[in-house]
Amino acid sequence: MEKRWKWCAIGDSFTYLNDHLDETGYRVTKGYLDRILDRIGYLSLNNIGINGSTIADWISQPIPFADIYTVLLGTNDWNAENPLGTQEDFQKRTRGTILGNFAILLDHIRQVNPKARIVVGNPVERADFVYLFDPFNNAQGSYKGKNGIELSVLASQLLEACRLEGITTVDLNRKSGFTQESVIR
Repeated sequence: MEKRWKWCAIGDSFTYLNDHLDETGYRVTKGYLDRILDRIGYLSLNNIGINGSTIADWISQPIPFADIYTVLLGTNDWNAENPLGTQEDFQKRTRGTILGNFAILLDHIRQVNPKARIVVGNPVERADFVYLFDPFNNAQGSYKGKNGIELSVLASQLLEACRLEGITTVDLNRKSGFTQESVIR
């Protein structure tokens, strides 16, 4: 019998909405997690995505045991104009910076399962967002910087920090095909 690897997906709305298609008005017909499951059948998914979450929200969040963790976060931190921090903040686990908080989250995952595989994706370009059921829940797209930082800079810094620690990364920002032209159609 083939082993089913336990997969825990950590993320914001991109992850959360996989299991809540009704909150997209069914404009999304299949989330990225289910698309991955269609291709890789030996995974047992636990989607713990939290709509609207920032990296800091995950530092104290209970993380279940899994063999594989995927992490897709950062866009809400950028939108909230949280300070990016530096690679030194990542190394020193400096709370209050995006990179420092991200390192703390990675340590939190490692405490649950030190042998787990962690795969980090970075934020993709985004259009203006207005939540279907609450017009006051909205966010600017990534067509201009926040707090002096382009979303693509945050995306590349997250990947660089992970690479320095030997964590597998997926450069969704550059390779997803999401550009300002394609997300604003």
